[in-house]
Amino acid sequence: MKSTTLQKRQSKPGYLYLKVYQYLMIIFDLNSKFCKIYLPSPEHQRTRDQMFQAARSSKQCVVEGYTQESLKGYIYLTGIAHGSNEELREDYIDFLRQRELTKWPKDHPKLGIKSWVSRACRDIAEGNIPTYPTIPTDPEYAANVILDLSIKAGYMLKRLVESLKEKHKTEGGLTEKLYQKRKDFRGY
Repeated sequence: MKSTTLQKRQSKPGYLYLKVYQYLMIIFDLNSKFCKIYLPSPEHQRTRDQMFQAARSSKQCVVEGYTQESLKGYIYLTGIAHGSNEELREDYIDFLRQRELTKWPKDHPKLGIKSWVSRACRDIAEGNIPTYPTIPTDPEYAANVILDLSIKAGYMLKRLVESLKEKHKTEGGLTEKLYQKRKDFRGY
């Protein structure tokens, strides 16, 4: 029975276990709902499209980067994910500013640790469809929740890039490893 659980775990892609990927998936899903509710009119079509693409790009670039053979490619794509996440973060700041709503500080009581985020992250890591609470009916609250998640994801993406660069510095890249294997094969 244990081996079956282990086999199931090994068959899932490794990026599912990255906390940053889990956050980006939550952001992607909540952003889609937010745009449908708070940016429904035709004049917001371009903004909706841009926000959707930024949220999607953040998540998908982590997936694509994780699956790269090259550490350089992983670093590059994670950097793009970080840029897309920052773009989305700015969209939420713009949403609040343009509607004269308040951008909450990070220690706002409504932005405290949320058990639903932990549950959703666990669902994602287990390969299940995560469940979220409904989007708050207050646009200020809804935008600040997603903005807060985006800020946290941005921090995680920045740390991931830094750790990948450190790994590259200490272990080398794919080209170096391939060259060393060729030298070993040829005996010099």
